[in-house]
Amino acid sequence: MFIFTLLAMGSFVFNYQQISVNRQGGLGGPLPNQDFNSQSASLIGNLIYPQIFLIEDYKSEISFDNSSLIDNTGPLGNVIFEKNGIKRYKVQSQETLYDITEKFGISLNTILWANPTIKKSIKTGQELIILPVSGILYRVKEGDTIEKIVENHNLDMALFKKYNPDYQNLISQTNQILILPNVKPQAGSELAEFSNRLPDLKNYFIMPTVGWNWGQLHDQNAVDIANRCGTPIYAAAEGLITEDVHNDLWNEGYGNYLVIEHPNGTKTLYSHTAKNLKTIGDYVKQKEEIAFMGNSGNTHGPSGCHLHFEVHGAKNPFAIK
Repeated sequence: MFIFTLLAMGSFVFNYQQISVNRQGGLGGPLPNQDFNSQSASLIGNLIYPQIFLIEDYKSEISFDNSSLIDNTGPLGNVIFEKNGIKRYKVQSQETLYDITEKFGISLNTILWANPTIKKSIKTGQELIILPVSGILYRVKEGDTIEKIVENHNLDMALFKKYNPDYQNLISQTNQILILPNVKPQAGSELAEFSNRLPDLKNYFIMPTVGWNWGQLHDQNAVDIANRCGTPIYAAAEGLITEDVHNDLWNEGYGNYLVIEHPNGTKTLYSHTAKNLKTIGDYVKQKEEIAFMGNSGNTHGPSGCHLHFEVHGAKNPFAIK
């Protein structure tokens, strides 16, 4: 656990955890894995699809009954409890999204998926939908069966039933809401739709290396940039190194990688590196050299040399397809 780190643009607390993140597509990279860490402030920029219930678009469909409870006391004040553990939460003064992930023990992505109207920041009094576990909300569509949903999303049936105790009633009607625990939206043509919901930080990030930018946005809001192994990699923006993995092992397909947390709460990840030049706790400036391009982990092609670059919490400015 790290203590407080005072940054030039403000202070924030980072609760370090060694996490594995997974993606598909591109020039290789981490393989799909359902071992989803609900405590990590996990990676943004995944996908969103029509069958995933966009709570902001359908708030009127969530009705309150006598079981709803407003709790205005204690650390979880301003909470309205709904069925199956879903909550409505009003943002409190000076709270950040990271604070809320810590408070409820769910990933940042989970909050963003359930609240797609969130842009660059949240405001005091803003109402958010909070799930009881990291994952997604799913709206039942015609032809759905429990077996089909569980199979398509590689769900653990026991875990599914735990968070959907009334699933038999819910599955019998279209447009009912299910909680899919420890699940990320699946890959598909709707990836750009979710990316468009993320804040556009314009010129906040610079290109982190030189080479051929494939520009194809894939899971974890990532692009691949290819060049020779040994090509320098630079910090896309200033920030604190929060993860440094350099053991030359598989690491869920990432190989060696670094993660930088930036003062505005976003994160960037740099994977398949040959050598990391920075370590946890280092504060780096924008354009500062942090690693060398490599082909560690799950890579393809004649040499496999490329940078897998992820942006968490904002649009990836280098996605052009």
